[in-house]
Amino acid sequence: EIEVDRRKNGNHSSSQCRMQQHQQQHSSHRGLLYDNVDSTMRRRAHSMPDLVSSGRRHRRSITFDKLEIRYYEQVLDINPSTSSGPSVGLGWNCLMAETYQLKDIEDRDGVPYAMPRLEREQLLRELGYTNKEIANAVRRSLKVKNQRKQTYNNLSAQRMEEVVERTSRKVKRFLSFRSGKRKSHVRTSF
Repeated sequence: EIEVDRRKNGNHSSSQCRMQQHQQQHSSHRGLLYDNVDSTMRRRAHSMPDLVSSGRRHRRSITFDKLEIRYYEQVLDINPSTSSGPSVGLGWNCLMAETYQLKDIEDRDGVPYAMPRLEREQLLRELGYTNKEIANAVRRSLKVKNQRKQTYNNLSAQRMEEVVERTSRKVKRFLSFRSGKRKSHVRTSF
């Protein structure tokens, strides 16, 4: 069962339609978002008298039986985790949703798919982004990546500064304690 979420005026924009066509052609590279694990949660419900009277401890469990996968439009994004080139992200517009029974879905290998740079660039051009927009997004991603790197590098320097400050406070406290002891010793000797 496929539902298409038509928002605002009820029509998809041209980029959304292109996106939907692209998704149908390249089903392995779909912009998936396991947004709503719309599941029927069932608990084995036991009433309190049953628990008390039987003297046995019952295990409660929650099971998931349905998975709803929503397909969102793909957009040019700023993501500093991208190794090189532009980032492709998910937009806010849901293009369609599919519901599956979990028992029917095969186990995946668990390895996330990383789209190669050239494929991302080609996809973004097909979605209507200009080379200038792509280049600006890459620059912004690199800027954020460098800021994160600088923050990480400054953490060790910050820890060292804290150690120096603590040590200097202890030395000052020790010296003020010693000078206070001398003064009291000098006064008692009179």
